[in-house]
Amino acid sequence: MRYSIRKQSSCGAAQTVTYLCSSGASLGKALKTFQGVHELCLTGWGEDALILLRSNVNLLINLGFILSDPEPSQRADDFIAFSYLERVKYLKTAHGVEKPPWRSQMAPVKP
Repeated sequence: MRYSIRKQSSCGAAQTVTYLCSSGASLGKALKTFQGVHELCLTGWGEDALILLRSNVNLLINLGFILSDPEPSQRADDFIAFSYLERVKYLKTAHGVEKPPWRSQMAPVKP
């Protein structure tokens, strides 16, 4: 199933931009998190380090899922769109929110 939440870049390369941005942001997040894990371990806070380490494992699983597709840029778009839909569903179910507060800040979706 393909989801259609896309933001077109000025150069017309929406898929490449999404893929590169998500990969680059993920690498930066992983490195900062690993530094935090290292510091926590050095100061004797191993249990807290494990929580951060779990975050990095989840990130690795997500990136592995995206990169295993023959078209990783399309899968990155689908992954982001699915995440958005799941958050909307959670807000409706758990909090009774019909329209997410950030929805008014997003550009309209073109099919």
